Amino acid sequence: MVGLPDGTGDTMLKAFVVLQSGQTVTADELKEWCRDPRTGMAAYRVPKVFEFRESLPETIIGKVLRRVLLEEELKKIATG
Repeated sequence: MVGLPDGTGDTMLKAFVVLQSGQTVTADELKEWCRDPRTGMAAYRVPKVFEFRESLPETIIGKVLRRVLLEEELKKIATG
């Protein structure tokens, strides 16, 4: 997840999702799962937007490069 400016001075959370082969899920299903009290996720932590990808940028040891994701999103916002 990354925090992005939403134009009102607040931050909007965006989650990047990579599904395992053969698996399907919709953004609405993910949002509902996040809101389920059994997950223990606070309401303000539920992402507003989900983006499905084939892969995520990673370091050599396999950590997700959230900085790269944030930079990509900020470029999209800047270009319109």
